[in-house]
This record gives sequence, C-alpha cells and structure tokens, in this order.
Amino acid sequence: MVTIYKVTRKLSLSNFKGKYVKCPNCGHVRLKLYAYEDGTIEHESLGRCQREVNCGYHLKPSEYFKEKGEGFYNTPTYSQPIAKETYFLPSGLCEKFQENLKASTLLHWLNKTGIDYTQIFKKYKVGAGKLGQTVFFQFDGQKYHTGKSIMYLSDGHRDKSDPVPVRWVHKLINDFNEEKQEIKQCLFGLHLVNESNTICLVESEKTAVVCAGLFHNAVWMATGGRTQIQAVKINELGANKKVLVFPDTDSIQYWSDKTRSIGNCQVIDTSRFNKYCLKGADLADFLLESGPEIARQTMIFVRNLLF
Repeated sequence: MVTIYKVTRKLSLSNFKGKYVKCPNCGHVRLKLYAYEDGTIEHESLGRCQREVNCGYHLKPSEYFKEKGEGFYNTPTYSQPIAKETYFLPSGLCEKFQENLKASTLLHWLNKTGIDYTQIFKKYKVGAGKLGQTVFFQFDGQKYHTGKSIMYLSDGHRDKSDPVPVRWVHKLINDFNEEKQEIKQCLFGLHLVNESNTICLVESEKTAVVCAGLFHNAVWMATGGRTQIQAVKINELGANKKVLVFPDTDSIQYWSDKTRSIGNCQVIDTSRFNKYCLKGADLADFLLESGPEIARQTMIFVRNLLF
C-alpha cells in the first residue's frame, strides 16, 4: 500500500499575527492559531489554547490532517533554516516606560500595603504604560530581551475583560522583524543575580516583586509562565547558587519533573497554605489574598527556608 503525503507550506504558531479566537474546548477567546508564513490560517480549530492549565486544548497540524485523511509533513519548503539574529529592545524605549512607573495601577495597589514598592519596582526595571499597564522587562544586566505589558485593576487583579491579557513590547513597536529576528527570553530579575547566593523562582512577575518587598535575603525571579521553567536558564544562575523553586499549586509535579536533574535546585510545595483549594494559587495569593493567619504562616514558612 502506497501512502501519498501532502507536502505543504510550514504551519507554525509563530507565524500567527492575528488576534486570539474562541477555543472550541473551553470557549474562552484564548486560542492561538497555526498559520502559514504569509499569515494565512488553515482552520480556526487548528491551534493551541493559551489557558494551558485550565484548558490544555492543542490541535496540531499532524493531527488535523490525519483527521482529514491526508498525509502531512509539517516541514518548510526551503532546505536550509534561515538564521535569525537575536533581537533586543532599545534601552531608551524601556527607560521611558520606567520613567512613567507611577502610572502603574499595580504599584498603586501594592503601596497600600505599607511597603515602599516604588523602590522594588525601580530595582526590577518595571515600567508602566499610558493607561496604567504594568510592564515587566526581561533585563540581563546589559540588554533588554523583551517586556510584558499587563493591565491590572485597582484591586491588584488582572483585567480579565481585556481580550489580550499579555502584550509583548517587542510586538508593539515597529523595529522588530519577525522574519529576520528572534526573541530569546531570560528570567525576570536576572540582572540581580549577583546580589544573593539564594535565588527564589516563581512563575509570575507580579509574585516576584511582591515577595521581593517581603523577603530581603534572597533574589526573587520569575520564569514568566508555567512552561518557561528550563534547566538551561537555571544553570545560567551558577552552580554555587541555592535555587528554591516555588511552583503554582497546579504546577508542582510539572516543575519537579523539569528540575529533577538540577542538583542545586529545590522545589517547595506550598499547597498546605491553599486553604480554599484555589487552582493555580501561588505565594502572592497566600500572602495577600488568603487572610491574616494564612499570610502569617506563609511568611514564617518562607523565612525559615531562607535562613
């Protein structure tokens, strides 16, 4: 029996330049579509939902064409890959966001705790947009890799009415050429790596700055996402560092598997403080949202780890 394969242009998530569409699984407008090099799409079910934990829908091109009864090679038509140069944000642009820091709605809310988070935000190179968005820059000490712009409400929670919850700064400016350039992300807070021999890793940039204001004998960094926990990034911190990893409560096993081979890395299970069994709760939730007793217990627990 001879199998006939349909050779087509490359379908890739990185080619998609449009807005998210409605996910066929969870119904949220968070589906990122596979697209061809020219930006056109094959079908609005062919994509990956950005709600990786709460949904997890991912229809790959190979699965899509198999369902259609067509063989499929997800390969480009060219024989040699195109070498792309690493892109960095202009420093002047990032500094303008940082000069507008006081506009951040998240900063306004955190300062109500009685801690001077303005200095923490400055230390972490955090900026703000004209509408009050908080901009978390990934700075390695020399260059800005990219930045995430997120709108927070006056109560410190994300604005879930925004159809695009995260906007990448490199995609908001005109000098980034996706065909010739690529982004290589780094840990949020990486530029502070030499300030302590103890590094604490969390998922959310917000959680990193919250904890930086509460625990001063460690450097808090953020991966920026559940799947962004990578051994290569942790190894860049140095073998002499003590690395404490605080996963969200729904990522404990996932992060444990990803860091198992790293000798200086310890995964901390904080699910004991998840009194209300919140899905995906993190340290910031326990410290700021779960009431004074849970906050007190969490503070004592983390401080004991850091001494």
